[in-house]
Amino acid sequence: MKKILLVVLAVVFAASSSAWAGDVTVAGYMAPNLKMIDKGEDNASNLGFGMAFNRFLFKGEMDGGAVVKKVAWRVESDISMSGTHKLQWAYVQPKFSDVFSLRLGHVKEPFSREILHSTPKLLTVDRHFSGKLSALGYGGFNYGLEAHVKTEMFKLQAGAYDGNGAQSKVGYQDPCIDFGLRGILTPSVEGLEIGANVMMVSLPNGGHGDGGTYADSDANELLTNSAMAFGCDLDYQKAFGEMSLWAQAEFETGDNWTQQDGTDPWDEAEFFSFQYLYAKALFMVSKDFGLHLGFSQYDPNTDGDAEGDSETLITPGVVYKWCKNMRTQAEVQLHTYEGIDEDVDYTHFVLQTIFIWP
Repeated sequence: MKKILLVVLAVVFAASSSAWAGDVTVAGYMAPNLKMIDKGEDNASNLGFGMAFNRFLFKGEMDGGAVVKKVAWRVESDISMSGTHKLQWAYVQPKFSDVFSLRLGHVKEPFSREILHSTPKLLTVDRHFSGKLSALGYGGFNYGLEAHVKTEMFKLQAGAYDGNGAQSKVGYQDPCIDFGLRGILTPSVEGLEIGANVMMVSLPNGGHGDGGTYADSDANELLTNSAMAFGCDLDYQKAFGEMSLWAQAEFETGDNWTQQDGTDPWDEAEFFSFQYLYAKALFMVSKDFGLHLGFSQYDPNTDGDAEGDSETLITPGVVYKWCKNMRTQAEVQLHTYEGIDEDVDYTHFVLQTIFIWP
């Protein structure tokens, strides 16, 4: 808790010293909620209050020099758990022009629109199954270096990242680097974005825990492999007077390196493929009241013979905007697990308010 207070004091001091710090913004957003979580026929349902996220961030931009025209930066942390915090964004971004910039630090890897989509602007209450992609190393926060290109017609984001998954100390990392690439096309259709991404993750066998130290000999050779995933997505926004529609769709597939196809040595191993798809829409009947619906399906093994391993989630709900910076969503979450003999269904309920400040 003392660390959080020190961070807050530092931010206040930086914000009050704009003469040397440039333009500084102090902001945040939170999502208190009430949830009923179905635990199945033979178990009592969980019912209680919680906090989906409670973000505190400060960001700014200052003038640069002859080569770097401007320097942007951002630090964001989640403090939804009392006494602890989780680092989100923490980067510096030198801008060489309005088109090209670099980003160094703790960033989101360029994979999956759902993961990259801003948390306080989610169409449904929660993200669906994209967390399973992050668990495989495809997307999510990590330390790395990125190049950004931004024009009116397209955006490109390419980067290299810590292959051990957000280890801030290089001495704790395995000797491997992950790579990601994402492009977004903005065609002539107003409100439409088309995205595509690909990511390759390095997979050292027996690593993750020995500080990246391996014996350099034939007897203790470091066996490495790699896995790849790719996908595409759409985002469309359209206003009809006071009514509006916001829709998203995404498809991702790739190597599920936790499931090996055969018993080959690690460096020759082939993996089963996962598949993730979803479609979501938010329709505002008026500027204050709207309806949302999400459908998603995740299959960790599309080319194996295993049954009973896919999941489906359907999330109908309503939203009411009390003002520009606060809205409340009520959502039913219909979660189905595919079973070998029969499917298993769970029904959850969420009532959540999202407040953005200032």
